[in-house]
Amino acid sequence: MQPKISVAGVRKTFDSDAGPVEALGGVNLDVAEGEFASIVGPSGCGKSTLLYMLGGFVPASEGRLATDEKPITGPGVDRGIVFQEYALFPWLTVYDNIAYGLRRQRLPAGEIRSRVERYVALIGLAGFENRFP
Repeated sequence: MQPKISVAGVRKTFDSDAGPVEALGGVNLDVAEGEFASIVGPSGCGKSTLLYMLGGFVPASEGRLATDEKPITGPGVDRGIVFQEYALFPWLTVYDNIAYGLRRQRLPAGEIRSRVERYVALIGLAGFENRFP
């Protein structure tokens, strides 16, 4: 059985005024479908960098990241990140924050409206759709 997520020999180096800084060095990880994994470590050890790489927001300097055996080359609708800090667009309403990803998928307006209404009800924000975060 192939892993759902595969990280093989991944390294990430950032350039700095003092020279290159290695954020990750030789990470290997396979996660099977339905399996839960935790990434634990001290501040600055590269946990967020790895998650940003899996999300497709930051490219690896070396190695391979894949989901379902397909290389991760950028953000995709099959992956997401839940940020630790506030991650809403403050200039968008509740409705538009929820609709943002659906619009990026180019779903029909009726489908977007239906899904947003369902999610608003699910999280108990009915009546607040036009409010800002």
